[in-house]
Amino acid sequence: MTRASRATRRVTGKPRYPGYLRAWHALCILPWASGCLYMGPLPDWEDNLPPRVLATNPEEGETLIVGPEGRQVMVVVDDPDEDDLVVITWWYSLDGYIDDATPFEGGSKVVIPGEQALDGQTLRCLVYDDAGNDVNLAWPLEVP
Repeated sequence: MTRASRATRRVTGKPRYPGYLRAWHALCILPWASGCLYMGPLPDWEDNLPPRVLATNPEEGETLIVGPEGRQVMVVVDDPDEDDLVVITWWYSLDGYIDDATPFEGGSKVVIPGEQALDGQTLRCLVYDDAGNDVNLAWPLEVP
């Protein structure tokens, strides 16, 4: 072989890399290998926001004075994430879950009976979405 043919062979033949570079390139192209540096644009991740309480009647935290005829409490909520399902649950601090709450578009309401057993308890409302974000509301109860 002449000197010219050797030069041509080096240019047109396989590149001569050290063995560790060949192994690195081979690993880099495998889909499960995480050793390659990604230089493309990063996707924009949107945080899932908690539901917002738009209105409460009465104001959250206000002491509810419940008469013998009862008292209605209402919550109106909105979730900034359009795909999230919002769930509203009500309960008393001692007597537990309230199962007769009335849902409506964008909120829920409950009627507190004027029972003496509820005096000193706290009415609680939990608003949560699919992602686990939640908002807690509470009203102290007073039944004269």
